[in-house]
Amino acid sequence: KTNLDLIGIRLFYVAGVDPDAKNSKRNMFYFSQGGYGLGDKDFYNNPKFEKIASKYKEHIANMLVLAGEDNTKAPEIAKQIFDLEKKILDKGKATPEMRDAEKLYNPISRAEFNKLVPMLKLDSYYKSFGIAPDTVIIHSREYFEALNAIIASTDVAILKNYTKWLVIH
Repeated sequence: KTNLDLIGIRLFYVAGVDPDAKNSKRNMFYFSQGGYGLGDKDFYNNPKFEKIASKYKEHIANMLVLAGEDNTKAPEIAKQIFDLEKKILDKGKATPEMRDAEKLYNPISRAEFNKLVPMLKLDSYYKSFGIAPDTVIIHSREYFEALNAIIASTDVAILKNYTKWLVIH
């Protein structure tokens, strides 16, 4: 995850240091939803965007083929990637919700966040950046709780293909 972050690839979430939204004299480490290809969860769920979703799956499949995937397997892998993104975003916030700064400000101790999302192995993530924050800010507890469960229950091959997609995208 760290190496991907360093080259701008957001696997599962976006994280970084920003000024504390409630105390500009200090910086905080923030975590937010991220790592999906379409701009909003509505593109995955709203029937009026079905054509866009379909074209997106085709695009994923085409890119996978260009990256060396078997063209008979690529459409199914693309569907799995799309379904994974959709599943992750089901607990994410829609664009209008992401505009409410008050609801996005959820301080949590590092220990509590680590307990909430053990699949993310955050201590090694922090260590790779040479930081050890006491407290972080998360945009949505529900999102990260669901993300942890999704990662734990998703076939490793799908997770690898999803990562591959993010790298080639």
